[in-house]
Amino acid sequence: MSIERIIQQVQRQAQVLASEWQDEQHKSLDRQLQHPVIVSAIHCPMTNHANLSSTHKSLLNWQHRDHLYLDRDDDVFLEQLYLQLLGRPIDETGAKDYGDQLVQGTPRAFIALTLLRSPETKADARLAEMLLLQPFWLLDKVLKKIPKTNKLRKLLYKPVTSWELSRKDFWQSTRYLQDQLDEKQDQLDEKQKQINKQQSDIATICQHQQAHHGATLAQLATVVSQIATAQAMTHETGQNFHLLQHKLNYHQHALERLLEELANPQTASATTPAIQNHLGDRLDAYYVAFEDFNRGTRDEIRHKLSPYLNLIQERIQTYPELAQKPLLDIGCGRGEWLQILGEQQVIATGVDMNPVMVDTCQHAGLSVTCNDALTWLRAQADNSHLAITGFHIIEHLPFDVLFDLFAETYRVLAPNGMMIFETPNPENVLVGSHTFYHDFTHRNPITPTAISFLAKYHNFAQIDILRLHPYPSEARVAGHDALTERVNGHLTGPQDFAILAIKPAVEQQGGK
Repeated sequence: MSIERIIQQVQRQAQVLASEWQDEQHKSLDRQLQHPVIVSAIHCPMTNHANLSSTHKSLLNWQHRDHLYLDRDDDVFLEQLYLQLLGRPIDETGAKDYGDQLVQGTPRAFIALTLLRSPETKADARLAEMLLLQPFWLLDKVLKKIPKTNKLRKLLYKPVTSWELSRKDFWQSTRYLQDQLDEKQDQLDEKQKQINKQQSDIATICQHQQAHHGATLAQLATVVSQIATAQAMTHETGQNFHLLQHKLNYHQHALERLLEELANPQTASATTPAIQNHLGDRLDAYYVAFEDFNRGTRDEIRHKLSPYLNLIQERIQTYPELAQKPLLDIGCGRGEWLQILGEQQVIATGVDMNPVMVDTCQHAGLSVTCNDALTWLRAQADNSHLAITGFHIIEHLPFDVLFDLFAETYRVLAPNGMMIFETPNPENVLVGSHTFYHDFTHRNPITPTAISFLAKYHNFAQIDILRLHPYPSEARVAGHDALTERVNGHLTGPQDFAILAIKPAVEQQGGK
């Protein structure tokens, strides 16, 4: 057998033996590393390593030793090896001898095995290095018997050198990747610094914007306040203008009547009494101004009256024969209800005792007569009207007049005709005790019970009470218990109510 064949067989056996020993020792080492103390130290970096034995510390550091051996230049490797095993810096002799061996191809593992046998080697380091280098012990014993100049020694070095090179490539790759990661981390840190600066700049800009926005809002609030003040002044000026206009209308109307009477020879001699009579008309101008001030604008009044339009239209749809009969509005005032009816082609007329009101309606093209309601009704034919309405009228009347008004209304209404009278609702305590008396011409509040009985007494049917216009929700007392609901009902409930009644097609015997 040739020497080359022998060398190849020895080389293969050495590789197999080294691999088997390495696997077995790694398994043994893994078992030792499963010791609870070592596991705790590895997975809990904050563990106090001062409580570990020197052996445990060596085992804990073992997994990083091949990194020490294979990821360094030769000079650095030898310096670190001396520090790890002997606890001192390398001397010149050791640096030269071991440096030469490394240059000649001696694997680093055998350099470490050589130092392990030194009496200077620390006990804990010896244990760790023995665990790491145990697979190479047998091969090292074989190599000791082969002269250093023999080619066989170099051939047997090859598997160890190959292993070391592979590990070195691994660690170099790892270091390269780590360097790449560090570089990326540096880039990320730089980006984060830029982002932080941008965020800081944005925060500064936002603060400036908020300060500017706050100043702008303050200016806007000032402008809004000024606008509100101007609107209030405009509203007050408008009210004063309407008041003056009503006074002017009153004086113009009174002057026209006075001139007409003076032009009449029959009344010319009674100049002084005529003047005295017209002086009483000044209250009419006051009441027009009062209506404008308290009842709201025309649009507001139209909105409040619009629900009644549905009632009238339903009555006409149910009883078509009523469509040709007129509706009478008593105390028609400024004529808002008559305008709503006219827009829906409902025949409507009005009667009012205030000549200024009547003049306003007539100038608007409405059919309105200046007269007392009872006098006007008594002049109408029986069963002649679709409906008779009156909004905030009946609370001005003495009871005897109110009684006769219901009687005449019943007579004048056509069968299936409707009576509607709206009045302040005294069920609301604030209305009954306070707001009702804003109008000096109000006599006394009328309750739903009393007015319902009056209608029943005059033979009206289908009598109903429609409660309207509660206070806004923000005026309510907070809470939903029974007591709070009752308080809210009495204080913030409907401010008005309307009595709805029908003249039956077949007259019934009532209380009259």
